[in-house]
Order: sequence, then structure tokens, then C-alpha cells
Amino acid sequence: LYIMDCVRIRDRPAVVQSLIESTAERDGKECMIGIPKDVGAAGKEASDNCKGRLLRLGYRCNIMNTNKGKELRFEPVSMLAQEKKIYVVIGDWNKAFFEELESLDFNIRRRGVHDDQADALSDLWLLLAKKMAMPDIKINPQRKLRSATPLSGRGR
Repeated sequence: LYIMDCVRIRDRPAVVQSLIESTAERDGKECMIGIPKDVGAAGKEASDNCKGRLLRLGYRCNIMNTNKGKELRFEPVSMLAQEKKIYVVIGDWNKAFFEELESLDFNIRRRGVHDDQADALSDLWLLLAKKMAMPDIKINPQRKLRSATPLSGRGR
């Protein structure tokens, strides 16, 4: 599994939706978009609204239920990383991505701890494992890929 990019933001819902749509446009209409559905009515409404907007724009998307605990959802990703089967393409986004993954501690619940990228990685694996989004990889020949580093080669 190669992770080529990760986009993150913490802002008002309209700003987040705008970033999701601009990222979808950059990634292309053949890319499957996973939308997490948080627990409760507000989570369902937010994910349904996001999906509706993306479908109207012509993008493919799937709503991901988040009904399992974070540790259980992250376990398959952790195992793949330990087996050196996940690679991260080097980019400007790497520092924040690795810092978040390295700070994960499922035994401690601390306010203000960010784990959205870890959740997104878990959701990505779930999409792929369920064969909901097995992509045909087409790399733009004008886009120069930088080297990739194994996810398990970091930190601890």
C-alpha cells in the first residue's frame, strides 16, 4: 500500500467541505472518496450532506461507519506497517502525518489529541479490504514521485 498524499484541516464545516471538494477535483473522478459517519444523528446528517454534494459533482463516494473502537479499526493498518507493507511517499505533509501516528496511545484518552489522520488511514484500509475501492493506478508521467519510506521504519 502506497500513501501518496494526505490532506488535513481543522476548521468550520463549510471550509472542510470546500477542501474535500477541491481535493476530489485534484484526485479525479475515478478516485473513491471515503466519508466517515460519526455516531449520532448529527454525524449521519453531516456525512449524508457531504456525500450528496460529492455525488452531484460526479464523484464516487462511500460512507464509512465508525461503529468500532479506534484501536480495533487501526489494528490491520498497524500489522501491515509492522510487515513493511505500507509505504509513504515523501512530501511536505509527512511530518504532521508521522507525528500523529507516533503519538497514538489507545490506552489514554486525552482532550486535544488529534487522531484524524490515523482514522483516515484505518478507513482507507477498510475501503480497500472490502474491495469497495480497488483502484487502477495511473500515474501522471509529468508528476515526479519522490522516494517512499516504509511506515514501520519510523520512530519506536
